[in-house]
Order: sequence, then structure tokens, then C-alpha cells
Amino acid sequence: MAISLKGTRKITVNGEVFHWKIRRKISHDEAHNDQYAIPVQHISGGQVLFVYVGFTRAYGGYQNNSPESVTPSMISPLIE
Repeated sequence: MAISLKGTRKITVNGEVFHWKIRRKISHDEAHNDQYAIPVQHISGGQVLFVYVGFTRAYGGYQNNSPESVTPSMISPLIE
């Protein structure tokens, strides 16, 4: 299964290019305080890697002392 390229962001890690995506809509698991999983895929395709950022997104915004937004600097070490 591939990530649809609409709305994805590119990130380069160790010379390799990846796509990552943040859902606009909060999923059922996120609404119940499960960790936020971001799908990441190599530009050439292959399996989708889900990286967990260590905080939750629940209705009404981010919770549990989480940052205001997810940045590429947060995603890069998780891909490595």
C-alpha cells in the first residue's frame, strides 16, 4: 500500500528522499489518546513506515505537553 502523494511533504535523510504525511482529520485511535503515528515512505515506493512521535492528538488540539506542530526535525531522527 502506498501513501497518496497529495498533501505529502518531502524529507531527505542520509541522502535518501522520503514522503511523509500528517492527517488533517483525527483518527479514532488518536481521539482516544493513542500515540500519533505518521506514515513515511521512500520516494521509490516500498513499505510504509509508521513513526510514532511520542505524543497524542485528541479533539481540541494536541495534549500531554506536546508541541504545537510536527516538524521535519522531529521526523528525521525517527526515520534514521
